[in-house]
Amino acid sequence: MKKTKNFKQYNDYELLYLINEGNEYALNIFFEKYDSYIKKIIYELCHYIGDDFEDLVQEGRMVLYKCIKMYKPINNTSFFTYFSLSLKRKIIRLLCDEYHAKPILSESLVEFNTSEYKIKITGDMFFNDPLKIKLFNSCIINDMTLNKFAKDNNMTYDQVYYLNKKIIEELRKLFGVK
Repeated sequence: MKKTKNFKQYNDYELLYLINEGNEYALNIFFEKYDSYIKKIIYELCHYIGDDFEDLVQEGRMVLYKCIKMYKPINNTSFFTYFSLSLKRKIIRLLCDEYHAKPILSESLVEFNTSEYKIKITGDMFFNDPLKIKLFNSCIINDMTLNKFAKDNNMTYDQVYYLNKKIIEELRKLFGVK
């Protein structure tokens, strides 16, 4: 029987400090610590484990590495929250790109693939509510933080977080993801 590590004993902030000091062992622990979470989020968003699953996991690991390098504790959010939102945004963006990159038209034995054309995804393609459109365009497409969006629109973080959650639920229904 495989013995699993207890990652609760490792504090994210201590690991981040060690990583910034150049400690490779701390970086390995960080990746091991968040690997199962990455897989869980991808499974929740995709609801299958197919050929693309490992590619999405690798993308998730790249997001984790980017978050480790970019995270600043002064952002008034925990590393877990920062990483979690970044990961979900990246996976949703990849799933949207993948959905639109599939062959959609066949005519005279010639397949047209949307990847040959530039399609700009915007919130008004999915939503009627102007606030949802603005949040989708700003935070999901253009990587604005929910905190910044809240400040720019005179909203509380909780209001923006709730609205973001509703947007993700609507997108999951639209794309047939549970």
